[in-house]
Amino acid sequence: MLLVQAIEETDRGGVLLSHGARRLATEAHLASGVGASKGREADALAGRAEALLKDLDQRFPELPKLRRWSRFDGRWTWPVAVVSGLLGLASQGLGSARQISVLAVPLMVLVVWNVGVLSLSFLLGLLPSGLPKPAPVARWVAWLQGRSMRRLPSLLPKGSSKLPKGSSKTQGDDDAVAGEDGLLARSLLHFLSLWSVAQAPLLAARLRRLLHVGSSALVAGTVAGMYVRGLVREYRVGWESTFLDGEQVDAILGLVLAPASKLLQMEIPSVALYPWPETFDAAPFIHLWAATALLFVGLPRALAWLWESWRVRRLEKRLPVQLPEVYRRRLLAAGQTVAHQVDVWPYSYQPSSKAAEQGQRLLLDVFGRRCQVRLAASLAYGDLLDDTEPPRGRCLVIIFNLAQTPEKEVHGELLRQLQEVLAPGQSLVVWVDSGPYRRRQQGEVVAARLDEKRAAWRRLLDPLSIKPLVLDLESPQDADLLRFPTVAWPPGSLEEK
Repeated sequence: MLLVQAIEETDRGGVLLSHGARRLATEAHLASGVGASKGREADALAGRAEALLKDLDQRFPELPKLRRWSRFDGRWTWPVAVVSGLLGLASQGLGSARQISVLAVPLMVLVVWNVGVLSLSFLLGLLPSGLPKPAPVARWVAWLQGRSMRRLPSLLPKGSSKLPKGSSKTQGDDDAVAGEDGLLARSLLHFLSLWSVAQAPLLAARLRRLLHVGSSALVAGTVAGMYVRGLVREYRVGWESTFLDGEQVDAILGLVLAPASKLLQMEIPSVALYPWPETFDAAPFIHLWAATALLFVGLPRALAWLWESWRVRRLEKRLPVQLPEVYRRRLLAAGQTVAHQVDVWPYSYQPSSKAAEQGQRLLLDVFGRRCQVRLAASLAYGDLLDDTEPPRGRCLVIIFNLAQTPEKEVHGELLRQLQEVLAPGQSLVVWVDSGPYRRRQQGEVVAARLDEKRAAWRRLLDPLSIKPLVLDLESPQDADLLRFPTVAWPPGSLEEK
């Protein structure tokens, strides 16, 4: 879905994905999703994306490779487990010397570190979602994926040595000039910026699962290495301390090794009987430290691995993807099967050809490609409803010029009459075109004058419970598309159900 979104937002001219292919995929998959539940809508959008990707994969065989490269899946589990286990096996869990100090067993460092990390992770998980949390490693891995993809010439479109650096913003007006390779490279860069955000929950869960696997394998390998060395070497244990006596050392060991002692049904030897430099058999302490490592590291890490594996499977089945509202509305509108009619009435003002074209495009984004836009001749100043035919379409859009001075007896009376004659199911939208007035104004006072004009139109329309949509009709913005349903009269008549 995100790859298709990136291509469509970058390729506005239809070079990579023709508008015909987009329309066919939209009509085939989105008709059932329009107005449906969120789950069905998401399935419809995903089906549309899959249909478009089939055509793209045939034209650009590199795309499947790039998609696979952008993932961080479970193929790393066994390599990480094997490497970590071998590192643990090769480590000196009992130290390099054959005489072990009960207060300085290297394995204790692994136990303390893992207990600290697990405790911190648990506490962070209890934080309210609104509080800031440490930046996940997933962001770094996503950035690394992007950098790696820039350096894979064999996977890029022929003729492109690397993905371009810089912004991923679209350049819709020069798509044909950029060519397929340039457009595809820019689309992939845009896709990476979208995917790095969307995959963060899944990527973070996979990374945490790898960390649990690696930590468990490292401790298991370390414990195994202790026993392997103990088979061919004799280890002796003793203790020495500048600040602690034998009874204090016994108390510390009794606290730390008590769970392992109960599990193994083994008493903890008293070290107070062996003052330095005396030593004794290390086997009981090896068993106790090994059981402690498995209790405080192996078991918690295994449970955490199971938990993260469940989260990974859940996210793999349905990864939450938040499409931009503007993009989503355009797609759903394009899937509309009802051919609505929209009447457009300019009032005492003739929009330019560009304004008429952009206005029609905005209406198609709202009502769908089957929408029939009927642009009427401009009404003369002072014309009322008695002088013209009532609107017949699903929606009436009346266009005023912001430069005009709104008058209650003229503009207000026309709108009041329209409110009376609109049939149930019809909507009224008032556009106030700010483009001509803005382009005529010069200097720093233009913003203040525009605000004064907007305020004057709002004062006129407030008693009628109408909200004007003030926009530059020659260059409407995405915000205008989002606001269109919210300003319709009667209120809520064009809102999503």
